[in-house]
Amino acid sequence: MNYVVGIDGGATKTAGLLADLEGHVLAQGSAGPTNYQVVGSSGITNEVPQLVHVLFASARVPEEKLACIALGLAGVGRPGEPEQVAAIVEDLHLARKVVVDHDAIIALVGALGDQPGLIVIAGTGSIALGRNAQGQRARCGGWGYLLGDEGSGYFVARQALMAALKAFDGRAGETLLTKRLLGELGLQTVEEIIPRVYHQGMSHDEMATLAPLVFDAARKGDAVAQGILDRAGRELGLMAAAVISRLGMKGGNVTIGLVGSLFRDKDLLLAPMQTVLSQVVQPEFIQPRLGPVQGATILALKAAGVVVTSTMLRSLKGDSTELNRKRP
Repeated sequence: MNYVVGIDGGATKTAGLLADLEGHVLAQGSAGPTNYQVVGSSGITNEVPQLVHVLFASARVPEEKLACIALGLAGVGRPGEPEQVAAIVEDLHLARKVVVDHDAIIALVGALGDQPGLIVIAGTGSIALGRNAQGQRARCGGWGYLLGDEGSGYFVARQALMAALKAFDGRAGETLLTKRLLGELGLQTVEEIIPRVYHQGMSHDEMATLAPLVFDAARKGDAVAQGILDRAGRELGLMAAAVISRLGMKGGNVTIGLVGSLFRDKDLLLAPMQTVLSQVVQPEFIQPRLGPVQGATILALKAAGVVVTSTMLRSLKGDSTELNRKRP
């Protein structure tokens, strides 16, 4: 039992990482989806052993029982679901210990290098999640595109489409977004937005891909686009502030990892986030130190009784050159 595996499982694919007990990354690989709500127990049973096999084969080390396997999965956010999945994986006899948690938790652990603080995730959806020095957790948001996801790519894109319709009606001022949205969607008139959204089945994922147009228009001075991003940033700041309050972290310095595609162009979001958060803490915004699959690996190492050091964290960040060098 000289190895651990960390797994980051979603609705479309699953990433895995094999490491030794010193934190050296030996192999990384991928498999099919393992979102529990999408694939159920059969998907877990099929994909997880296959991924472990691929990792050992890629590392070119003999396959053996793991000290621990830690899975951060989408679809295990409700009470009892992590335990259900853990029981399924335990029956596979892959590891001495099995840890199962939500995929947002491994994103938190990876982004902050297993330190206290928060992450704000803003991609297609949005959520804020934190952990204090006592290990207590809290979350805010993550309620999906119909009931939440404020500040997300979907939120930004939906506001942009609404702005174009309002400008067409004369209820709001003209905006560069109208021309840009029509061009991106291949439409000739604003009226065509309605059948494109309602009748041709634009999904919330597809709509979220329009968000970069808003950033582009805002940088060109479009007041409507700037207003949308200001509101998005404030909503993300409010999520983080709620988590900070629930964890008793007010009044100090708090590290906040910025996770998700919306933060690739983050400057226009950070100012309104800062405005909200500066009322409760001194935020330090950072880029994720490690990814979710590394976060899962950290949980696996800790469950195996390993004290994870800063040197090991640097090792977990290794690139493909380091992988090849560290293989036996």
